Amino acid sequence: MKARPQTYLVLDIETTGVSVVEDEIIEIGAIVVNGGTIDKEFQSLVKVSKKIPASIESLTGITDQLIDKNGRELLEVLSEFVEFASDLLVVSHNVEFDYGFLRAACKRFDLPLFSNQCIDTLVLARRLVDDVKNYKLTTLLDYFKIEVKGRHRSIEDCLATKQLYEKLIKVEQKEI
Repeated sequence: MKARPQTYLVLDIETTGVSVVEDEIIEIGAIVVNGGTIDKEFQSLVKVSKKIPASIESLTGITDQLIDKNGRELLEVLSEFVEFASDLLVVSHNVEFDYGFLRAACKRFDLPLFSNQCIDTLVLARRLVDDVKNYKLTTLLDYFKIEVKGRHRSIEDCLATKQLYEKLIKVEQKEI
């Protein structure tokens, strides 16, 4: 079995919905993990062009007022995030979703497409875990009895994904 990298970045974004065409990024969060320890953290709210849907507000707790007060322009946040991520391997749950939004934003601003190598905990879980009703992050956290402070905020989801990734690696190592 191939050795897993000791240093990687865990990524999570929050959005106004699921469409990369119609919806917008409202938060980008990431943590750099080195030897199991969190080295650095990146988190920023992002200004959006329309009101945050009530369903997203209730899911994330991110309100229009919070964005107005603490949000920054997407180009600024995206540029800082890409620099923060450097060329690190990315670990994310449902990476297609996050990468889809990040790449759409890069394209919009004529930036190089975000294309770091990645490990998707969703794909890993589908390969290693059989007895769950679905592979949503929440379901897998419950399955592995991973307790988290909050969900559907970028940093909290990064911390949860880090713990899930570590559990999945342990499952994988026992299977081989």
